[in-house]
Amino acid sequence: MKDFLLSVSRYIPAQLVPVRTIMFANNDFKRRYSLLTESESWTLSDIRYWQEKNMKSLLTDTYTNVGVLTKLWDTKGFHPSDFSTLDDLSDIPTIDKQFIKLSGKTLLNKLFDKNKLAYRYTGGSTGTPMKFAL
Repeated sequence: MKDFLLSVSRYIPAQLVPVRTIMFANNDFKRRYSLLTESESWTLSDIRYWQEKNMKSLLTDTYTNVGVLTKLWDTKGFHPSDFSTLDDLSDIPTIDKQFIKLSGKTLLNKLFDKNKLAYRYTGGSTGTPMKFAL
């Protein structure tokens, strides 16, 4: 039924298409919804496995595409291949506000479309507001 609604929804005025149908026409939404639905029945072991697998992927992508962090991690002796469990999180070199300010746009993943970034500022509770990209 869902497939049928999706296929005919383009012929129906937007005001008449149920919101749920519109949401499921979005592939990113469908993927995330499926993950949430599936993960409701996961055990703690399943959750940990998913977190570790995705953290490893994120670290590898960051190492490959964020040059300033590649340099920092190399200097500190960290490589994404060193990460295997959530217990290894403390091995990842940390960065501070000063590092972020000095690094500026070099902290952006080189694969990101810079035209789609939205810039915001922190509240400045430590003295100076900091600009960052979303």
